[in-house]
This record gives sequence, C-alpha cells and structure tokens, in this order.
Amino acid sequence: MATNPADSQLDIAVVGGGIAGIYCCLQLQKRLNDISSGNVKEALPIGGKAISKEWLKKNAVAITLYEASERLGGRIETWSIEIKPGEAGLATDTMPYGQTDGGSTDCLRAEFGPMRIEPREQPLLNDLLSYVGITEPDSDVEDIHDLKPFPSYAAEEPAEPKFTLRGEEAEQHSLLDLLLLAMLRICELINEQLEQEAERGAAKTHATAVWNPQARKYWRQFLGNSSVRRRYWKGELRDWISNLTENDYDTIRRRLKVNDVYLFDMGFWNLLSEVLSHLAVVRIRDWASYYHLIPENPNAAEWLIFWLRAFKTSSSLRGIAGGMGLMIHEAEAKLSSDPRIVIKKKHKLVRLAPDGGQMNLTFDVGAGRTASFSCHELFLALPKRPLEKLSLPTKQAALLNTVVGIPLLKAFFLIDQPWWEDNRPANRYAGDLPTRELHYSKSAKKTKGMIMVYTDRPATQFWTEYITEDIAGADKNQGGEIFYQRIIHQEAAKIWELGDRRVTSEYDTPNPRLWRRFVQYARDYEHNDFTLNHLRACGIRDWGKEPYGGACHAWRPGQKSWEVMDELEAFSLSGEKGKKHVHVCGEAYSDYQGFIEGSLRSTARVLERLGKAQPANPGYRFDAHKFLQRWSLKGGELTHWTMDRWLKASFFL
Repeated sequence: MATNPADSQLDIAVVGGGIAGIYCCLQLQKRLNDISSGNVKEALPIGGKAISKEWLKKNAVAITLYEASERLGGRIETWSIEIKPGEAGLATDTMPYGQTDGGSTDCLRAEFGPMRIEPREQPLLNDLLSYVGITEPDSDVEDIHDLKPFPSYAAEEPAEPKFTLRGEEAEQHSLLDLLLLAMLRICELINEQLEQEAERGAAKTHATAVWNPQARKYWRQFLGNSSVRRRYWKGELRDWISNLTENDYDTIRRRLKVNDVYLFDMGFWNLLSEVLSHLAVVRIRDWASYYHLIPENPNAAEWLIFWLRAFKTSSSLRGIAGGMGLMIHEAEAKLSSDPRIVIKKKHKLVRLAPDGGQMNLTFDVGAGRTASFSCHELFLALPKRPLEKLSLPTKQAALLNTVVGIPLLKAFFLIDQPWWEDNRPANRYAGDLPTRELHYSKSAKKTKGMIMVYTDRPATQFWTEYITEDIAGADKNQGGEIFYQRIIHQEAAKIWELGDRRVTSEYDTPNPRLWRRFVQYARDYEHNDFTLNHLRACGIRDWGKEPYGGACHAWRPGQKSWEVMDELEAFSLSGEKGKKHVHVCGEAYSDYQGFIEGSLRSTARVLERLGKAQPANPGYRFDAHKFLQRWSLKGGELTHWTMDRWLKASFFL
C-alpha cells in the first residue's frame, strides 16, 4: 500500500489477522472478483466510492491485512504433534500443513483455541468451511480436511463432596440436567410474565405468539399442566429448543422479562438464583464441566441464548481432522495468491487519526520503529483489549466496556504409553483436577496420548502460575537456587519438550514444577507407576494474558447489545455525518459470543451495512441466510444437512 494513495486507487485496511479479519478480506476479495467478472451487477459502496465493473476498469483497489503477531489466526491456534515410529521425543509445529507432516493424519492436534464447531446451525461458518475445502468425509480414507464428530457437552461430577438437594433438583441425573431444569423454570417465569402482560393489555399478542409457529407448538406442550406433560418435560423442552430460530433468540434478547425485569438487565447468576436453590447453583458453579460462566455473571439474556444454542447443537458438534488451524492455512493461501491483497505481519496498530478524506494509521513494526499508511475504509477486526488501547472517538470508546473478557486457559500434556482406555469420554475425572473440562486422545498406534485441561476461573489462576521460562533461562543466585521468570505477555502457547534428555529428577525437565505437579496427579488418581520421563511435553496457553485479555467475551448485565453493535459497526473518526468509514467487527461485540460464528456474523453485519450512513433501524435483525444469498463465498447451493446425511457423517469416523 502506498503511503500517499493516488486518486485512482482505493485503499482498504483490515486490522487484525484473526478469523474476523480473514473473513472480511475473503468476502471483499470475492465481491471484487465477482464485480470484475460481471457475476455481480450491484456496485460495492466502500471508501466513498461505488465500485462497479466500469470503475474497476479505470481504477484499482488495494486491501491490506495488518496483524500484530508473526502469524494469522488470532485465537485460533493449533499445534501439531507428529508421531514417528520409535521416536523418543516429538515434533511440534504451529504450521502443520507444509512438509512437516505431509498432510498425514497420524498427528495429535493440540487446539489451544477453538476446538468444536457446529456447521449445521452455523451457516456462515458452514459456507466458509466449504469455501476452503473442509467438509464432511466422503470416503473411508481419512483426510485432514474432514470434519469429524466431537464429544457432546457432558458433566461428570465427583462422588464427593455432595450437595444435598431436594425435590426436582435432587431427581436430576446430571449437572447438565440440573441446568436443563433451570431452563424449564425460567421458561415458566417468562410465560407467567407474558400472560400477565396480555391480561393487563401491555402485550398485543397472546403469550405463545412471541415464538415462531413450530416452536410455539412445543412451548404449549412442555408448559402444559397435565401429569403426562410434566413427566416428559425434558423431551418436549428439547423439542422447543431445537425449533428456535435467530428471530426467537432476538426476542429473548430484546423483549422478554422475568418478574418485571428485562432479561438483558440482569446477570445470569441472578437469573439462575430465581429458579434454583443456592446449593443447586453452587453445585453447577463448582462442579459442572461446561461453560456456565456463573462467577463472571454475564448478561442473562445473552447467556440464556448461549445455552439454548448449546443444548440445540450438543449432539452434532464437529472438530476438524487437521485442526482448526487448517482453516486459517487454507484461507491465507487464497488471500496470498491475490495481487490486490497484501498481508503485513508484525504490524501492531498504535494510533489512528483522520487525514483529510482518508485515515492515517501508525503501526509499531518492532525495534523501536513505526510505519504509517493511509486508507479510505478501515475494518478494526480486534478484540476488546487492543481496541481499548486505541484513541477511538469518545462515544465508541465508552462502549468498549459493555463486554468483559473471559480469561480461559488450556494446558496439554503429551504422554508416552498412555494408561487410559481407548475412547475415554470427555470430562472423566474432571473433578479430580483444578479444571472445568478434561479431554483425552491417543495417536493412531496408541503409543502416545494427550490430555487436555480446559478451564475458566478460578482454576486459570492455578495453571497460569506454571507459565514460566524454561529452567535453562531461569535466574539462579550464587547458592544455585532457581528463580522462575513468569511470562506476562503471551503471543503464543508456551511449549516445554523433554526431547532426548536423560531424566533422573524433575530438575532435568524444562519446567520442574509443572512436571512434578502432573506426575503427582497421575500417581494420586490413576497411575501409581507414572514417572517423569513418561511426560514428554507440556503446553499452556492463558488467553487472559496480554495482548488478548480473554479467550472470548460476554456482554455485561444491563447492556442492550443490539444498540452497542449498531454504534460500533459504522462510525467516523472525525464525527462527520455521512462519512462512517470505520467498522469494529469480531466475536467481542457480536450476538454469538464465544464462537467463530459470532466473529463471522459481526463481520457480515458490517459488510451488509457498507455505505449506509445511519444506524440500523430499531427493528433490524441480521439474517445469515439472506446475507448468504448475496455474499456466499462458496456460491451455488449451500450444504443442506438432511438427517440422513448428518447421521451418516456422525458415524463415519
């Protein structure tokens, strides 16, 4: 990109090389190609221009993707662990799709970022996956581009201690069932509120009419008072959940109340306490091996929607055989092949300012140096923490604190000769460790295994204490004592490998405290004979550290998310009306937080509103399917998930 763009060139800057920034570039790339070829007749309103086929014949468009770190992907971070016959150590690689593993699937993949998706219910992600060649398997030969079944949400609690519950709470078979009971009772309170509003004329429609027709039928059934209905409430509640649409979620988000309080105006912990006993809430809070985020107390409306989505998709979750990083690898290859697009890594945005009819961006490029560039349209595809460090206009800067960063942590332990049975269920013995989730996997020949610890607070504070420089780089005083250097800023997962070291004590390992701690856990709970040299490598990623400030985000109680999104989706640095050429997009300020689909939806909303000076009207609801009719990356007919195909895919691997 030129420092002083010529009039004949339109410069677009996308800051942030995570999935939102990549998706933005892919969409703009395809739209420009379609306009050039004549496949799309509609002009693209961007940078104060109307980009048409005729315009492109006389002018140029340059898109630059800026990323602060050395790699693209942001919070998508896959490490591949190559398993070789007779190998004592291992080979770890963050770029696992080149010559290192040759496309082999005999790798263990450590997903330090997202690991489970649901393409059937996530249309934008489904479209993106198809575009980069990641699909359900179509043969019995496994390929790294295959989607594969991922374990459903599960909640195994320890035998002790017990929380004494009564009534229906005591009758639930699992902690997931206990949360489902809370959902039932919340629905009962919502229904009472709707009926009261209808009686006093505050509502124009019947209580059930807030839902789509199919969901309405099941709403009546599971809230029925007959003993038959009460007996089968779980199945009928799940039927209602399975038939909810995005419009229904938006109704929950904007309109519904409990005890005369809007759901968006209360915390999720407070909402659960309206329908469950304190001990039941504590039992979920302390032992449930799923992400309720009760201690964070997020916006009740948004987190209720989060869990309605989760119950709907739990049985059809997917992973990617080659790891989530494969999606980034394939997308980057598409962008890199386009002469219109330039990718600049190690460019951290530190300042932005209006510059006539353009915007001036200043980047830290390392070694005390900066570089400046100008653009006509700016997409800030960044999470909350980096956005807070920029001098945004007062109104938009004040809105950044409407969400809170959630500091999740993952730790992986590579084991030689794993002791556990094949296909061990997720979260087995999760209550025996300081964690929320616990996952097990084995290499194809069963010679290596991997245990993943995945947790939120408070256990993040336990594991993050082990993120230090390895023992070779630690400070030692004259007496030989070791002073561990803790890592504050984490650009990538910290990996410790045993390699070919001869181990006689924990001090022969690269992280003695972590090796000692894991070995003790293994001996205490399952494997009395487990030794230091059986633990071949460890890796920890604390997303709460700089520069991310959280693995995902949640709306705070009291925030009207739809109004905040409207304000951040398009604004001007100078405050000039009609010149809203700055856009914030990404998972943080989306209506699907915690998932890749949220990043894509946020970006799609921004693209849909390009060239529109005013905020969306109060009744605006983003429709992903309508968006894809105009902006599909794959083009043609999108994947249609029939039950027959889904069952075939689910049992293929």
